[in-house]
Amino acid sequence: MKEELHNEQLREWAKHLYTRGEKNLAELSEDMDISESQLRHWATESSWDYIKKTMPTSKAYQIEKLYLLLEKTNEKLLREEEVNAKDLDLIVKFTAAIKNLDTEISIQQIIEVAKSFTGWLHPQNRELAKSMTMHFDKFIKERSAPSFSS
Repeated sequence: MKEELHNEQLREWAKHLYTRGEKNLAELSEDMDISESQLRHWATESSWDYIKKTMPTSKAYQIEKLYLLLEKTNEKLLREEEVNAKDLDLIVKFTAAIKNLDTEISIQQIIEVAKSFTGWLHPQNRELAKSMTMHFDKFIKERSAPSFSS
């Protein structure tokens, strides 16, 4: 597996498995043939423990779990002969919760991403960063316009 993935891909895959609680560092070390000290270095450098702790409160994580609950409830209803009003109510509640969490991102979030991205790009390619800034500005203005519809 190690030869198939670039070092950064290995790092991201290990981070994914660790932060989701699927594997601890010792298991990752054995499965991925990477030293535990290297994994510990990556984990410390990129705050994997913090990510792991905050993951359950992230919007994406909550939506993922709600979809799983919705799927299980639907499967249960399909297996049963009679429709259970309690399960139907759960489906409505799960669907509403997903809709509430799965809202469009705010202009402020777009601005923060734009700043972060262009700040990262600037030292590598100043002209492209300037161009991207202009495109982001136009995009943000269009998104902010009252006539914008998604």
